Amino acid sequence: MPPVNAHASSSSDSSDSSDPLDDEASSPAEQASRLPRLRPLLIIVDDDAADRVLMGEALADSGFDAELMAFPRGDDLLALLAEPSDRLIEAVAAQRCLVLLDLNMPGMSGLDVLTRLKSDATTDAISVVMFTTSSSPNDRRRCLDLGASAFLVKPSSYGDLVTTFASLPRFFTAMLAGD
Repeated sequence: MPPVNAHASSSSDSSDSSDPLDDEASSPAEQASRLPRLRPLLIIVDDDAADRVLMGEALADSGFDAELMAFPRGDDLLALLAEPSDRLIEAVAAQRCLVLLDLNMPGMSGLDVLTRLKSDATTDAISVVMFTTSSSPNDRRRCLDLGASAFLVKPSSYGDLVTTFASLPRFFTAMLAGD
């Protein structure tokens, strides 16, 4: 997979020595609102190639403007996170990175990946939504107990998948607000 294009904007205007993010009286949400809008990064981890393609098409049809990365295995995601690009670091720091993680995958399961992400201080802040065919209350409880941000059952129709992806901007807004 080609690397994600990194673009960090930096201002070197020396006439303004104050950094608005150093304002201790500001809440994280207020500080984030002053940052330039960063295009969200959506990372899909799903062993089913057809599902990955379908999700990419649904994302495009949803109108949600996000960069997309997709991986067939959880260890591919962990390898990316072990040596992150500037763009990935920027997205995670700005709370503009979301992982949609399938639960039932061969080899390293989604539960194994979630456990690894949430037990590592360098990756525990990444929002992970379990996106699975499982509707088991036990699976849901285990994932949420391990730190998943949400547990969603994959929709059974393409239209519902598009609707689900169209709601993702609200998820990002809630993340920035700290909800």
